[in-house]
Amino acid sequence: MSSFNVFVNYKGFEPSIEDKSFLKLKLGQLKDLCPSTSTLTVDFIKECDRFFGVEKIFFGETPFSAVSDNADFRSLILELNRKLQDELISWKKERFTDTVAI
Repeated sequence: MSSFNVFVNYKGFEPSIEDKSFLKLKLGQLKDLCPSTSTLTVDFIKECDRFFGVEKIFFGETPFSAVSDNADFRSLILELNRKLQDELISWKKERFTDTVAI
């Protein structure tokens, strides 16, 4: 049974419904790359007209994480997701290459 959990926190702002929908879409794409028993945490902070974000995926021993900041909330979401997608794709390549080499 799969158990993928997502926790999102906002500090210093409340995003629009459209931005929340955009985030949900992007997190769904990220979920497709994650192991089914993962937990994804996302923390956003707005300070001085700038957004800061941290996304972490927990499974196994070492979490994957991405940290960034941007003046545009959607650009920040895209950058964080791209970083985590790159990490997950690299991890999968290494994981399945090691399995094939045995």
